[in-house]
Amino acid sequence: MNNSYHSAHIRHQYTSTGSWDYTILQINECYNVDFGDGYKFLVNPRTTGQNAVKLLSSSSHCKIDCDIQDHLINNQVTPMIRAWNGSLVFHASAISKDNTCWGFIGNSGAGKSTLAKSLSFHPSMHLWADDWLEVREQAGQFTTEFNPFATRLESTHAQALAIAELINSHEDSNRSIGDKLLIDGPSQKMFSDKQPLQFLCEISPCPASETVSIERLKPSDAFQRVSQHLYRLDTTNPLHMQREFNQLTQLVKKIPVYQMSYPHSLEKLRDLPEILIDSFVNCELC
Repeated sequence: MNNSYHSAHIRHQYTSTGSWDYTILQINECYNVDFGDGYKFLVNPRTTGQNAVKLLSSSSHCKIDCDIQDHLINNQVTPMIRAWNGSLVFHASAISKDNTCWGFIGNSGAGKSTLAKSLSFHPSMHLWADDWLEVREQAGQFTTEFNPFATRLESTHAQALAIAELINSHEDSNRSIGDKLLIDGPSQKMFSDKQPLQFLCEISPCPASETVSIERLKPSDAFQRVSQHLYRLDTTNPLHMQREFNQLTQLVKKIPVYQMSYPHSLEKLRDLPEILIDSFVNCELC
């Protein structure tokens, strides 16, 4: 057997105070994904279902440990596999509006999950994805996949949203992943598990005293911004990286990409749906 090895180290930030660091080592057709702290998985992206991911080691067998394992498989390893198999997969949250997808990308702690969860309580909006958003090009159109996995909210954000009745108080979960609470995903039945991507918006928080600011990016600037928020399994494979480059080049040409600065303020969150509708539905920024 020919044992050829090459490795790639990738770092994804997930909280404002910490991160999941992981090392990826390729061994023949499989990949060892080592998150440290005892969490290591064998990944075969050429297979599907349970055969694609095998747990090699974990730190313990307690309930919290199982939640972390499920999170790592569902929200870390799975998007890597989807990316390996040809999708663009963004570290993002998203909502559905008028049978189209609005995707929100950004650094850890920017408030993507809080934004998407709060927007989903607007009558015309529904939570579409959290943690990661899968995008595929089909016949010249960029289509997104519904992602029903649970939402992770910073505890202070979840408590504030519950007080403001933007989420139900019983959703204030005792389960936690790192410094975030794990909240059940959307329960509503979607009419379709695929929707066209209307836009991507990179978000960043600003002081509560400031106003919402939205700017449409030029394709060259958009390429640089969105490429920083992609999941990747193998960054040493030239064919995969060329495919990603080609897809991303086409995406920023066809799909609007915006930068939005918005206050971390409950009052501003209440106003934000109408601001976004005015901007993106009434085409003020088109």
